[in-house]
Amino acid sequence: MANSQITIPLTTQERRSLFRIAESECRDPGEQLRFLLRKEAQERGLLSNGLKTKAAHRGQNPTENDQTQDHQQVLV
Repeated sequence: MANSQITIPLTTQERRSLFRIAESECRDPGEQLRFLLRKEAQERGLLSNGLKTKAAHRGQNPTENDQTQDHQQVLV
């Protein structure tokens, strides 16, 4: 598992928006940002959607789509 830490400069308005969205969805702001980045990457086809495949259900490569394997920590 490769962890990365990224610092992203945000305007006051962007930071407030992130914190409001995170609060409304019961997430930590860093996790909310990770969620939003993951969602965008999935929509663009750059990342699998994390759904288990039939092969994974049969026991072949059971962790192939495990979203917990690759984590990035983002400081906000």
